[in-house]
Amino acid sequence: MEDPIQNLTPIARHLQSTKYRFVTVTPETHANLLTRYEDKVSKSNRNPAADDRKVFGLNVRFSRQDIDEKLFQMLRQGNVIRDDADGHAQNALANEPANPQNGHAEQKSGHADDLFSRNRPYISKVRFSTIDDGLYAHSGYNSPDKDLVFFGPDTYRYVILIRDFVDYITLVDKSYHVKTAVDIGAGSGAGGLELMKYCHHKKVKMDDLILVDMENRALEMSAFNASLLGYSHTSKHTMTSSTFSTKLALTKSDILAAVPSSTPLDLIISNPPYIISTNKTYSDGGDAQGLGLSLRILKESIDRLQKGGYLVFYTGVAILEGGRDPLRETVDKVVAEGHAELVWYKETDVDVWGHEILRGDYAEVERINIVGTVLRKK
Repeated sequence: MEDPIQNLTPIARHLQSTKYRFVTVTPETHANLLTRYEDKVSKSNRNPAADDRKVFGLNVRFSRQDIDEKLFQMLRQGNVIRDDADGHAQNALANEPANPQNGHAEQKSGHADDLFSRNRPYISKVRFSTIDDGLYAHSGYNSPDKDLVFFGPDTYRYVILIRDFVDYITLVDKSYHVKTAVDIGAGSGAGGLELMKYCHHKKVKMDDLILVDMENRALEMSAFNASLLGYSHTSKHTMTSSTFSTKLALTKSDILAAVPSSTPLDLIISNPPYIISTNKTYSDGGDAQGLGLSLRILKESIDRLQKGGYLVFYTGVAILEGGRDPLRETVDKVVAEGHAELVWYKETDVDVWGHEILRGDYAEVERINIVGTVLRKK
């Protein structure tokens, strides 16, 4: 498959110029919004115009006539549209001759295939979401790709946790200086980039930020989103900016395995997946009711942090029968053994993904709870 990230810049700049805003919701809410939109389309004599938020936020299906021709050309040239029916939009586009008068494919009388190619439903392979004025590209809704790049309500909660930590640290240590920070499982890069931006805003010095992920697609998307902040590549895996002093590194790694042991780590942040066995990298938290990956990250992060370094950790926890919280039990053990001190352990949402616990492998689970915790290495 050709890389749909390579030519996204014109689309992103267009969205920035129009003050585009879109807050990404849960898949269930998204499905309801799509159903509502499709109902409106079915009751209309012609498809309603699909604006930027519908194409790149809600990710609706559209025909070529439904959107501005300039935008369609951006999508076409960026290779970020597919046929929602069979995934062969590019083949159809290759056979559409341009009409010099209006830029649309010329409709030939009696040519059924050409008429079909003009009216078939397209969909963007890439979505854009916003955090305040920050623009982030990520995978399309219900993307068939296993290595899709996630962005959703968890991302927003994660950023709130990160900002709360920065606010806290500026109160307890006004001279706090981060030499090297790592975002484990960076995905779109939103967590790490928002950390960098907020530290810059709060005048907290950060020398280096390493964005770590197991998937090449995520690292490519992180690099693109960094470019929207003015970062550019100094090498394949490093980026710098004239606006921000923090240097970025993009590292493919299973947790911290590929981060040199000689690199001292002052701050680690992470928002790992926490659902049981989804077969999709972005959401599968592994064993222990989806907590397996989270527990690995917790242990390896505490092992690698410098003395006095912080772990800022956001994840979901399957609360077991009787109200047992296996993450809290692990954190308490780490603290009791003298490896770290607990700064805080907050339940930020006590009941999410309620439909998941209807599955058989959640038979012993009462609820799924969102936790934001901060630990300091002793």
